[in-house]
Amino acid sequence: MNSGEKRRAWLRRGLVLPALLSSGAVLAQPAGDVTDGGGLQDIVVTAQRRGESLQKVPITITAVQSAELDRSQIRDLKGLERIVAGVKIPATNPAGAGKPYIRGLGFGSVFPGIESPVAVFVDDVYMFDVSLATPNLNSVERIEVLKGPQGTLYGRNTLGGVFSVKTRDPGREPGMAVDVGYANYDLFSAKVYATAPLGGTLAANVAASYEKQRDGWGRNFALGTDHQSYESGNVRAKLAADLDATTILVSGWYGEANGTQYAFGTYPDRRRDPTITLFPAGFGYYDSIANDQDSTRKAYGGSLRIEHDFGGISLVNVAAITHSNATLHADTDQTAAFIANVRQHWTTTTRTNELRLQNEGSGGIQWTAGLFLLDSDAHIQVNLIRAPTDPANLTTFSNGYLSTKSAAPFGQVTVPLAEGTRVTGGLRYNYDKRRLRTNAVNGLGTMLAQPAPVRASFKKLSWRLALEQDIGPDSLGYASYSRGYKAGTFNPGAPAGSVPPVSPETLDAFEVGLKNQFADRRIQLNLSAFYYDYKNQTVRGIVPGTARADFFNGKGSRLYGVDIDARARATDRLTLTIATAYLHSKFRSFPATVSYVDIPGRLSNRLVQPFDATGNVLPQAPRFTGSASMTYRVIDNDGFGKLELYAAANHSSTTYFEADNRLRQRPYELVDMSLTWTSTDRRWQASLWGNNLTDKRYLVEAAGSAAADIAVAGAPRTYGVTLRARFGQP
Repeated sequence: MNSGEKRRAWLRRGLVLPALLSSGAVLAQPAGDVTDGGGLQDIVVTAQRRGESLQKVPITITAVQSAELDRSQIRDLKGLERIVAGVKIPATNPAGAGKPYIRGLGFGSVFPGIESPVAVFVDDVYMFDVSLATPNLNSVERIEVLKGPQGTLYGRNTLGGVFSVKTRDPGREPGMAVDVGYANYDLFSAKVYATAPLGGTLAANVAASYEKQRDGWGRNFALGTDHQSYESGNVRAKLAADLDATTILVSGWYGEANGTQYAFGTYPDRRRDPTITLFPAGFGYYDSIANDQDSTRKAYGGSLRIEHDFGGISLVNVAAITHSNATLHADTDQTAAFIANVRQHWTTTTRTNELRLQNEGSGGIQWTAGLFLLDSDAHIQVNLIRAPTDPANLTTFSNGYLSTKSAAPFGQVTVPLAEGTRVTGGLRYNYDKRRLRTNAVNGLGTMLAQPAPVRASFKKLSWRLALEQDIGPDSLGYASYSRGYKAGTFNPGAPAGSVPPVSPETLDAFEVGLKNQFADRRIQLNLSAFYYDYKNQTVRGIVPGTARADFFNGKGSRLYGVDIDARARATDRLTLTIATAYLHSKFRSFPATVSYVDIPGRLSNRLVQPFDATGNVLPQAPRFTGSASMTYRVIDNDGFGKLELYAAANHSSTTYFEADNRLRQRPYELVDMSLTWTSTDRRWQASLWGNNLTDKRYLVEAAGSAAADIAVAGAPRTYGVTLRARFGQP
């Protein structure tokens, strides 16, 4: 199928069904930043698995609503680091899969089974493979970023925090919206959202999106093709039934992406090495000389949510199945020669079920009890290509099959102690069982190795204890102690039995916070300070007696810091926001990480050596991150409509990419702006936007290997226009 046929196929999938649903459309508008009374909007979140005001939840939370995503031109989770302080979501391969970091906690591997200590949930469904959540965001109502361990109610692998994505549920009135956009680098985008009642108790919605960037940010000199170009799209649909005391919600989704977006290039410092002469004339920051570079990714799944109200007590069950597969071609030596080309293919299928029983508890004792179950199967195949004309050297040196079974009963209760004083306690028992089998086959089909399967099981308690105090009607103070947990695992990319399993990680987190609203709720100021003691941290080190790197448990690290989030409605037309985070991180003891030594005059085939990283800064843990933005209504009248100016800047201090602190990105700032006109009846909208307006060059990821230092560049200056049409009453 050629690119034109692919685009038409996506448009058929994304446009036909919404059109059938959209007769006489009316679309519910996304919530804004302010209320009709002039104060800031009260944002409702579900951080404790029940709807509550963000200002009343004793957790550090950033809630990003759909209107802010639109203004910022944030298309996927990776874009959140531009507006949420203390967050990094580096793209770790051309398949576009990013691994999230919160307050310096995360892990860069995207191998299936190597789960991140920061979890991603979409509509209460746990994403075992984070790439399931990284396709284009569409029909998003809000994204909640919960900082710190959420080891009771979210539990599994929420040691560093949670990204909780909430998409729109079907409405009871028909409606439709269509977005079409065009930007530099020949980027075409389209989105459709439609919702409609189906008669009786049923309602449905569908959301579809498509993007294609024809021109890359750079050029691949080895292949003569564009570097950093891509095509992607996804569809999500929901069917809801309201049966008085019982509600049923069925959801399904499909997404795919292909191209070289976030593909590796050469680490910039190596390009400036005068002893290396292989770079062609005109070779630039975004260019590549990789001789094998492409990726495809598909993800799909479905969920069934059933909720029944017994009168003051609710029973909620969420069952889901998710599947993802990806193929990645990467030239890790970054030369035109076949020295170390890697082709990976992985698949993951995960089945989850969560059962929760909770009371309404309005003004009194609130409790939640539940059981979470998970069953996952993952497969990774890695082909190392040294000479494509020699089949024996096309070696599948690792076929890894990792199965995971997990069960976790949990409970949490909040008890009022006195007027305005509450205490919360929660426990979760985590049980995980892993099984890994591997084999190795060469290009002629000869079995090279097939070690016996290995198994391991892990058991661990996690908990939360919090004390909160109302300080007047618009202020809340709190203190908490939490134990976070990340399940142990095997590396499916290593031969079974060659290294021991990685043990579970734990994090003891101490946090105090203060949430305030002033001046008739026109000013909001939230502060928190934390201290983390991180044990059994998963790190990359040298396998004893070899030059091969693998995953091990380090002794751990210590982190502490401060978060500040402020928002103010300065005038009826002007809203200001500031978010900043300070983070201090240090490895307590890490004597045998891996590092690489450059050989003068050679880009590839470098020396591997152990390295003592004790006292080093953690990867993806800049000391300072922050953003500031303003939204100003330039014009707002019945004749013209509304004209809104949005401007934002964000800063990141020095970021190290690996434990040896050798590869880094120096401090940088990015500036974004948009100008949006909305008609008086809100049916029509046009937006001019620009991101990274100063055209800053920066890296989002870098990695060392025996082949070469490789890096992923962040987006250059981009700008474009987006048009939106809404049908029916706004």
